[in-house]
Amino acid sequence: MINLPSVAASKIDLKKPIKNASTDYQSVFSNKPKILDNDSTVKKSTPSTSFLPQVNDSALNPTVSNLSSIKAPTGSTSIVKFSNGDVYNGSILDGQKDGEGTYQWVSGGEYRGTWKDNIFHGTGTRTWASGDKYVGQWINGKQHGNGKYLWPGGYVYDGEWMNDKKSGKGIFKWKDGGEYNGEWKEDSFDGQGTRTWPSGDKYIGQWVNDKRHGRGKYLWPDGNSYEGDWKDNQRTGIGTFLWPSGNKYIGDFVAGEHTGSGTFIWVNGSTYNGQWKSGNMHGKGNRKYANGNIYDGEWMNSKRSGKGNFKWKDGGEYNGEWKEDNFDGQGTRTWPSRDKYIGQWINDKRHGRGKYLWPSEDVYDGDWKDNQRTGKGTLLWADGSKYIGDFIASQRTGNGTQTWPSGDKYIGQYQNNQLHGPGQYTWSDGTIRVGQWNNGQQC
Repeated sequence: MINLPSVAASKIDLKKPIKNASTDYQSVFSNKPKILDNDSTVKKSTPSTSFLPQVNDSALNPTVSNLSSIKAPTGSTSIVKFSNGDVYNGSILDGQKDGEGTYQWVSGGEYRGTWKDNIFHGTGTRTWASGDKYVGQWINGKQHGNGKYLWPGGYVYDGEWMNDKKSGKGIFKWKDGGEYNGEWKEDSFDGQGTRTWPSGDKYIGQWVNDKRHGRGKYLWPDGNSYEGDWKDNQRTGIGTFLWPSGNKYIGDFVAGEHTGSGTFIWVNGSTYNGQWKSGNMHGKGNRKYANGNIYDGEWMNSKRSGKGNFKWKDGGEYNGEWKEDNFDGQGTRTWPSRDKYIGQWINDKRHGRGKYLWPSEDVYDGDWKDNQRTGKGTLLWADGSKYIGDFIASQRTGNGTQTWPSGDKYIGQYQNNQLHGPGQYTWSDGTIRVGQWNNGQQC
């Protein structure tokens, strides 16, 4: 199996903080609020008993009140203290906050910037009692345009906004040193962007809804790299994986693993071109080894299993069935010497029924065990001699019958290729001897 390194932060948004969600009050002018002149002289006026502060339904957006506005000169600048303790210091136009002004909540929050019709509009800085802070552009009470948002935990976003959400191009920095620099859509990584992690991992590519999705390149600090297709944060599609060693895989990926069709190139020159499953050579494939050997056939879990053909660079060949990298089942093996075996194999050994042919044209057809002729078999010599009978450890041992081209014939027992034990020998002239034999000699 080809093991691949994991990617960092598979759930990217776990540590991405959200904007301040606390609810602030932002008072608007009643008929007779307390007004403080710029010289801090308090005018003797009392707030309307009918005043009620408006609850801001967004942490960022003040609410426009439909209450009657203060009777103040157009373009005046005043300090206004509301009955709940909030203070506004700034420009007032037609009884509404308009122009430059600072609003301070008694709870500790503050907005300092430009206003229009009682709403944050233009450029301004908004701070919350929690310590959150936004510095940038506003439109109709919403963060819109370019702005910088700082969280008390050390997180920072600097970039474009649309309707109170990070949208467009921007940089997000985590307190641990991580960073995202790229395109956003409604507070999510979306489009082209680069994400780096404190570990040194780095992704450059496309995103959809906070996930690596589309084309992208991932770099590991140890030198591994992947470039290709992504889907839902995982390597899925067609891609290229490079190892620091120089090994390379080009092909299909599914859920982060080699699955489908692909080519693996080892730095030593060995190659595999074929099917994969879950990081393993699996299915049909061709493997060329650095030493010149070639296997073309079926694979299972990165091992030769099924039917396949193996060719040695010296001219030898095996064509047949395999199991876990071994000859297993029915197969034919030929050697550079022109020896040939056709038959059954178990665990890389001739085992079962099989036929062996020598270049001298001698032939054995029969039983095999652990690579040796053992059991019942027939041995034919090129000169016409023939033995039919028992074999043990590739030797004629047991009961058997042998005939010679001369017409001689022996029926009886053998031991280690010698006539041994009781037997009958018939000569071509008809002479017959029945008796005992000892290591090929008559007794």
